[in-house]
Amino acid sequence: MLITLNIEGMHCTGCQNRIQNALSNQPTIKNLQVSLENHQATFELTDEGSLDSIVELLTDLGFTVTDIQKGS
Repeated sequence: MLITLNIEGMHCTGCQNRIQNALSNQPTIKNLQVSLENHQATFELTDEGSLDSIVELLTDLGFTVTDIQKGS
């Protein structure tokens, strides 16, 4: 399932890299793209049940997920 997260608090390339590194270590995430310009992370999720833990991970890093868009 294609997921796009709108992320508040991503202000610089350092923030972008922190998100990229944290999410790329998640085994249920494939084809990750983190956009500083759009304040979004887009990826394929292989287990929809892990979405809550991904949002929690970003929250623990100091970011806020303001919207979750699910595609096919």
